[in-house]
Amino acid sequence: MMNKKWKRKVLIAMVAMALIMQQVGASNVASAKENVGYIEQEMEVKGAFHDNDDLDEWEDADEEDGWEDVDEEDEWEDADEEDEWEDADEEDEWEDVDEEDEWEDTDEEDWVEPSMAVSSLTLKAGKSSKIAIDGDWEEVVWKSSKNSVVKVDKNGKVTGVKAGKATITAIVYYYDYTEDLNEWEDADEEDEWEDVDEEDELVTKILKCTVKVTATPLKISAKKVNLKVGKSKVLKVTGATGKVSWKTNNKRVAKVVKGKVTALKPGKAKITAKVGKKTLTCKVVVKKK
Repeated sequence: MMNKKWKRKVLIAMVAMALIMQQVGASNVASAKENVGYIEQEMEVKGAFHDNDDLDEWEDADEEDGWEDVDEEDEWEDADEEDEWEDADEEDEWEDVDEEDEWEDTDEEDWVEPSMAVSSLTLKAGKSSKIAIDGDWEEVVWKSSKNSVVKVDKNGKVTGVKAGKATITAIVYYYDYTEDLNEWEDADEEDEWEDVDEEDELVTKILKCTVKVTATPLKISAKKVNLKVGKSKVLKVTGATGKVSWKTNNKRVAKVVKGKVTALKPGKAKITAKVGKKTLTCKVVVKKK
């Protein structure tokens, strides 16, 4: 580090050189040197070198500048680190957006609007079948336009009662996610997203199926029965959609109760099964034990 004495000499030399250059055209170099001495005295008198502390401050300032430069480098390094973190945050945000998009796409693909599996159905009287509701739904209420022709239970099971036609109606309650997704696309703020979720309500959709019931031919399980006194036989009528009325033409030989025939004594009897306007018969021969 340069001391104060040398700093003074350097400054004087610089001033002297400037004066010498101005007097190059002078004939006497000695006069120029005298001027240099004079200038030196004048500078001392005026206190030009009394502020040497300023030079020290400049040196200190140089040192501080060096430190400042280091600080600036540190700031740049910190800035780079911050940029990296900012970039990382942006990547995380994009990843979150991608995940949300994937969930939305999944919701759109997985959710299916409810529909009835069949629009028409044919049943024989006395037979049953179940109508399915495809898609996503919460609850279904079933109704029949003619319970005398087709009955339906709470699970969608329909049963043919008699020949004819009836309409089965399914009132389907479900969440319409199509409308929600449209609102989500328009919603930019989290509060709006929350509002959309809170406002979700069940909507209804009416689905219908026409059921045709065909009559099953009436048939008695036996046309002739041989029984011994005291024995019994149960007769059945298939294809009956209504009440079956049973009668015997000879109560002393055989009796009948709800299709159960019991032999009383030897002889012959005719058992009649009447369904609506149709009549079915069975001959019974009773023998001794």
